[in-house]
Amino acid sequence: MPTMKLTQLAVERLKPPAAGRVEYFDSQLPGFAIRISETGRKTWIAMYRVSGKLVRETIGTLDTFPSVADARDLARQSLQQAQRGINPVAVRRQQKAATAAPDTLGAVIERYLSEYAVRRMRPDYFKETQRALKVDIVNSIGANRPIREITRRDIRAALGKIVSRGRAPHASHVLAYVRAALNWAVREELIASNPAAGIPDPDPRKREDRERDRYLSNDEIKLFWAGCGKIKEPYGSLFRLLLLTGARRDELAHATWSEFDLDKREWTLPRRRSKNDKAHITHLTPLAIEILEALPRISGVHGNPGLAAGL
Repeated sequence: MPTMKLTQLAVERLKPPAAGRVEYFDSQLPGFAIRISETGRKTWIAMYRVSGKLVRETIGTLDTFPSVADARDLARQSLQQAQRGINPVAVRRQQKAATAAPDTLGAVIERYLSEYAVRRMRPDYFKETQRALKVDIVNSIGANRPIREITRRDIRAALGKIVSRGRAPHASHVLAYVRAALNWAVREELIASNPAAGIPDPDPRKREDRERDRYLSNDEIKLFWAGCGKIKEPYGSLFRLLLLTGARRDELAHATWSEFDLDKREWTLPRRRSKNDKAHITHLTPLAIEILEALPRISGVHGNPGLAAGL
């Protein structure tokens, strides 16, 4: 476990690991540390023993406590309590249980976000899920409504408000978010069944043949390929590679050369950049290899040759 003086500047300069997570412990206050995940999320932690048992306390993220001094003070308070035989984590858990709100819609959604979603979603996806559930579901239906009284009609009405603003695609996303949240509530035995289950997608385009289900004919591919040759680089090469790989636009445009193994004819999309949070390997055709080899090698992040700059 690396140890260093956790100053404000040092913490801001810390880079995420290539995979997993790493913890940097403070040389000024033993037991105080910052944990950095491969996604770049930085979390303050405190480690101590209470009655011989090791306790790892999560203080909060760098976004929540941006000041090193404030986070260190909170850790020091926990360490002092632990020295007196008090487990701060257990005390807070008991206090929370004693003052817990009833199983209202607002309370259940908050529990889903803090106990489940935040640990399983990428930061950007979590932020969008959190905003949508609170603004489009909780605020629309009512935070103090008992969760067991929420009906299918309530959810459809909330989605209908979004559609009426001309945002049917967003309503489709909100339905997915609330359905997942209420599935979690079922598993936690907070409700007997999910009222969002079986609600038809509010985006009419998804109830019909989607444009994405269409594919180009051979003649269209020829026209597309010729058109790419008339577009200013690097866009022509990007569009041709999109056609050859079937990749998402930003996943390919933001790729770096370190992700490509031209000898093995493979492109490995790392987990931190994939939409489903899983690494993905794409096998490259000879034509794709030819296009890649013609691209300029431009220095990117950390001195690695960057395909993103070339594209």
